[in-house]
Amino acid sequence: MKHVTTLLLILTMLAYETKGQCKEAPSSFEIAHSRAKWVYRGDALPSFATVPKPGERSVWLFHRPPRIETVPEQVSVSYKGKLIAISNITLRVCETAGSPVYYIPYTDINEKYLTLVPNKCSYCEWKGRASYFRVNVSGDDLGDIAFSYEYPNSGYTPIAGHVGFYAGVLECKVGSEIVTPQPGGVYAGWTTSDLVGPIKGTPGVVDEKYCNC
Repeated sequence: MKHVTTLLLILTMLAYETKGQCKEAPSSFEIAHSRAKWVYRGDALPSFATVPKPGERSVWLFHRPPRIETVPEQVSVSYKGKLIAISNITLRVCETAGSPVYYIPYTDINEKYLTLVPNKCSYCEWKGRASYFRVNVSGDDLGDIAFSYEYPNSGYTPIAGHVGFYAGVLECKVGSEIVTPQPGGVYAGWTTSDLVGPIKGTPGVVDEKYCNC
């Protein structure tokens, strides 16, 4: 799904990034603290975690720092039959305890549905600063449910030029499977049937139990 105007979207975003219209970035001390606080880092299955069967993956064996994987299946995002994105070269970021977050290249996104949101961003201690897009399809304003790391931290540069989507109201597919949103309503992870947890965001599975917060 390649569009000539994709370049315009990228240039608009880059122009926005240079304006610095965002809250102050965390200090190096705050970033180091955020990285160090986690108890579980994917090196062993905790006693409370479900033991994966053949063909299953435990989110507690995903690593921290998170790792980037290529997705072998076709990935698509749609809303009420309108195709927003479809790609055979999607990436996903897997981090301990959470469902993977999928990142689709700009060139495989119908950018007419996305509008950059001024003055909104967030920071990940691993990936860096994220900017947000509002998604509007056929007059339905779906909110700020897409995001991108245009200048990711070292180790995460492959996801530059990609967009992640919160599943929520969208129909997001990995292969032929329609994913479910990561529990909790906060995270952008996509949960597929091969994952076992408990997954972060499920009632009782909160950061305070698994980190030195």
